[in-house]
Amino acid sequence: MGQQLRKDKAKETIETILQGYKKYLQSKEIRSISDRTFQVKAFLKWCEDQSIIPQELTEEHAHSWMIYLVERPVPLSRGTINGRLSIIKNFYHFLRKAGYIGSSPFFYIHSLSTGRTLPRDIPEVQDMETLLSNLSILSLGDLMMRPVIELLYGSALRISELEILKLEDLDFVGGMITIYESKTNRVRRVPATESSFHSLQKYIDQVRSQLLNPQELSAGYLFPQGAKTTLRCRINNKLKRECARLKLPKMTSHSFRHAAATHMLKAGAGIKEVQSFLGHQKITSTEIYTHLVKEDLKQVVHNHHPREKRNL
Repeated sequence: MGQQLRKDKAKETIETILQGYKKYLQSKEIRSISDRTFQVKAFLKWCEDQSIIPQELTEEHAHSWMIYLVERPVPLSRGTINGRLSIIKNFYHFLRKAGYIGSSPFFYIHSLSTGRTLPRDIPEVQDMETLLSNLSILSLGDLMMRPVIELLYGSALRISELEILKLEDLDFVGGMITIYESKTNRVRRVPATESSFHSLQKYIDQVRSQLLNPQELSAGYLFPQGAKTTLRCRINNKLKRECARLKLPKMTSHSFRHAAATHMLKAGAGIKEVQSFLGHQKITSTEIYTHLVKEDLKQVVHNHHPREKRNL
C-alpha cells in the first residue's frame, strides 16, 4: 500500500514538474517546446516502464537509457540519439535548478561520436574459418601466426596489447588473459577461446624458444620484442599474402578485433557485454558496431521475411 502511495505521489510530482518545465522553456523563448516536451514524456514513459522515479535516476540508469536508444528495433541515427540526449540533459538541468535533484545523472553521459566509422576490412565468420583452416606454414615465424590470429580474434586484443603479453599473463586453468592497456594504464581480464590456448600452448612448447632471444625469454615475453620488423608488420605482411592466395577480402591485424565485436553482436550478445569484452570505457566506442549489425538484420528481413517476398 505504501509503495502504491509513493508511486501516486511521484506521478503527481511529475505532472507538476512538466508544467514547470514548459514555463521554464517559455521563459527561455525556446521555439521547439512541443517537441522537447514530447521527448521528455517519452523518456518519462521509459522510466515508468523500468519502475524508476525520474528524480531518483542514477548515472547507471542514464547509461541504460542510452543503450535502449542504441538497441531499438527501429534504428535511430546517431544525430537523432544525440538530439534526444541533449533534450533530456536540458530537462535534468531544469530539475537541478528547480531543486528537485541535487546533481544531474547525465553530467558524465557523452554524445555519440558522429565522425567515427568502421573500416571496410571486417572479415565474415566464414572468412575467418577459411583463413585459419588454410594458413600456410613455411617458416618458424609462420608457426607463430596461428596463435597470434587466434588471440586477436578470439579475445579481441589490440595488436599493442598482444605485443607485450607475458607468460605470467596467461591463466590456462581459468581460460583468462590479463591485459595491460598502455594508453590508460588500466588492467583487465578477458576470456580466451580453447582454440586460442591450444595453439598458444603448442607455440610455447615448440617454437617460442627458437624465435625469442635470451633476454626476451628471461623477461617472460610471448612474442619477439624490438625486432627490425615488428609483430604488427609481420602479421600484416602475412595476411596480405594469405588473403591474396585464398582470395579473401583484405585483412589487417586490427580487422580481427572489429570482427570479434561484430560477430558477437550478430550472434545476440548485448552491447554492454561486448563493451566489457573490448575494454571500452565509453559505450559510444562500442556503439559503432550496432549500425553494421542492424544493416545486416535489415538485409535478412528483406531476403527472408514472407511479407518482403510477396508478389506485388
